[in-house]
Amino acid sequence: EYRVGSFMGYNFCVNADFRNCISLATLSFTNSSENGAFMAVDNYSKIYLENCKNLKSVTLSSSECEIGSYAFNNCSNLATVNNIELVKDFNDYVFANTSLVSLDLNNVNIKEGAFSGINTLTSVSVKANKLASYAFNNCSNLTSLTLDCAEIGAYAFAGCKKLETVVFNNVESIDEGAFRNCANIKVIESETVSYVGPYAFADCVNLVTLNINNVKEIGDYAFATTTEKTANSLTALTFGDELEVVGNYAFYGSLNIVDVTIGNGLKEIGSYAFATCRSLETINVGAKLEVISECSFAEDDALKAV
Repeated sequence: EYRVGSFMGYNFCVNADFRNCISLATLSFTNSSENGAFMAVDNYSKIYLENCKNLKSVTLSSSECEIGSYAFNNCSNLATVNNIELVKDFNDYVFANTSLVSLDLNNVNIKEGAFSGINTLTSVSVKANKLASYAFNNCSNLTSLTLDCAEIGAYAFAGCKKLETVVFNNVESIDEGAFRNCANIKVIESETVSYVGPYAFADCVNLVTLNINNVKEIGDYAFATTTEKTANSLTALTFGDELEVVGNYAFYGSLNIVDVTIGNGLKEIGSYAFATCRSLETINVGAKLEVISECSFAEDDALKAV
């Protein structure tokens, strides 16, 4: 067990290096002692605990604080972080590969890979100013997610194969590969999403419902199936007048889609955008369509009308 604080306003443990201390089990950053001499530590940017494999519990000081990059990375048994709700900046890979179980965070900045690779994490609720790339990548047992942020970074939740329930609040942009290989997602609904990046939901093979009526651009391979043996479960697609571009291979291999309706704003359908949609019978688009790229509907054997 190790306790650290500051004395009379001076942080005396700002360069503490505990990396690879495999016997360290409990760490407390206290903001008080019996005689009141200690004060809160509010910056952990130079405190290092990587690879402390037996660290199970950390108590942060009871004031808003910042934790430096990789601080607790690979602390594989770290399951309890008291006062984590007071942290406002989660820097790169700060809690990656730990054993946290659930997170409920408000008005935070989550940077690259901050919570990636946490196989014990099952529930996440986040209101974020920034949610960077790989933030929760490969959290293999995550099942429930509520997000309130403008932008979801690239590959932020990719590989979260048990993720089933996703609630989007105020999300406008879903970047490249953000939910790629999230095989259990069944429903995607949002009135605020305007951009879906390349591969954002590629290989989401159990996807049944897609309601993003105000989307303006769907990127390359956004909802594609990239393996021959599986396909998503979408049967119908409807988009509003906001949609202007459907990217290359956007719905490639969606074997179960029967009907597609896109509003009057559509200008371009990319190459192979709906190719190998073997059940597709009808596609309805508005009069503003300018470009139908090569092989947009290749191998759509059931297609009757465009």
